[in-house]
Amino acid sequence: MKRVCFFTVALVALFVSCSTYKAYTVPGFDNYREVINLSGMDAATIYRKTEIWVEEEVVNKQRFALNQYISEAVSISKSETEIRIGYHLKFTIKDGAVVLMFTHYPEFLAYNETKATEDATDLMERQKSFAADYKAFITAPALSQAEIDELTAKGDAAFEAEKFSEAEKYYGQVLALAPPNTDIYVAYGLSVENQVSDSLSTEQFIINTNLIMRYFNNWAEELQSNPYMQPSFLVTPYYGYDQEYKRLEEAYKHDTGKLERAMEMYNKALSLDPKNELALLCANAGRNKQRKAYIDNRYSQIKTALDNIKKTIEPEVKRIEEKRAAENWERVAQNLNQLANSIAQVQQNQSGGSAGGYSGGGSSGGQGQAGTSGSSSSSSGRDINVASMQRNYNSRSKATERALDNYRKAKDSGASRSEVDRLYNAFIEQQRSLRTYREDCNRKGADIRADFYETVRP
Repeated sequence: MKRVCFFTVALVALFVSCSTYKAYTVPGFDNYREVINLSGMDAATIYRKTEIWVEEEVVNKQRFALNQYISEAVSISKSETEIRIGYHLKFTIKDGAVVLMFTHYPEFLAYNETKATEDATDLMERQKSFAADYKAFITAPALSQAEIDELTAKGDAAFEAEKFSEAEKYYGQVLALAPPNTDIYVAYGLSVENQVSDSLSTEQFIINTNLIMRYFNNWAEELQSNPYMQPSFLVTPYYGYDQEYKRLEEAYKHDTGKLERAMEMYNKALSLDPKNELALLCANAGRNKQRKAYIDNRYSQIKTALDNIKKTIEPEVKRIEEKRAAENWERVAQNLNQLANSIAQVQQNQSGGSAGGYSGGGSSGGQGQAGTSGSSSSSSGRDINVASMQRNYNSRSKATERALDNYRKAKDSGASRSEVDRLYNAFIEQQRSLRTYREDCNRKGADIRADFYETVRP
């Protein structure tokens, strides 16, 4: 009997020790620091390439989650010589070198010391891998002109096909690995800005009232089956609302971040060429202020709609909590039906208007879903469409220039008649396509002027 009791006590003690987190300090585990020497590379180039790395590899891919203590809502701060990601990751640029530094809390939360040591070792290996990837990127040789042209052409093709995230990737590679270029900065900015309307546009963001009501009903039903017990912490009356609100915040952060990034690119283009017409059009302060106002307005409208739904639920939540649903669940069922009717009325009111957006769509609604209405001037959407068409025309014009150059080189070098004829026909076809594209754009409201390569004769 004593042996059984002893064995039981030992099992309980083992279970308690293995199910409790403790903070462990791992011997030999310290802040990770690596110095990357880049002799021969100027500070501006180092900073530009590091900035592209941070944006494309760290932020977009959330690689800052290398440390268990770094929040997903991490902030990025920049100066002329430093890029800091939250409190735990820092790139310092000085005297032809980059100092990459990871800092972290000295303790690990784990079930036991062995697990803490394993976590520390794993984290150190991932930090080393991160540093190795960055070093390979920052020390990669400059692209040849042929490689630059190839990446630019891929970016132009993706842009014209409205695959803007793909275009952003190609233009970003050119910016990181080639000398600064006004046209690429503008193209990158437009690729980013064209992604802005994906999140908060009327067509994309529809409040899921089904989700809100489902969690409210789950909460009420749990009280009905366990009237004298506190409901599960996972089931709260406002859990669905909280999830929708979180989704709204993420969409707002996405859109404002993309717009700020685009403006940053336009301003860099203007720093290289202050008179560039396309960069001036894109960086127009009034246009971008209007774009930001639209995003803020949509955010406010959707938040108000969410809050109205919550306000509709709040009185019933209060009543249920006061009554603890112990006396008359038939009355509660009647009130839930009335509440469902109230939600339906809110939904009908929210979907009653029409809304504008970047793409000019209206509000959406349906059973169990409430769309929200908004309004914005159509000029901001038109401006970016015109800028995009001008960008496409410019890339087509460069393709025409290359076709003409290929034809003239072949002719001057004494190439075969068939090869010269082939290149001549390719140039004429490219020129005809350029002219047709401009005419089509101008019919849609653009004002694109014919350039030299549209009319030149070989």
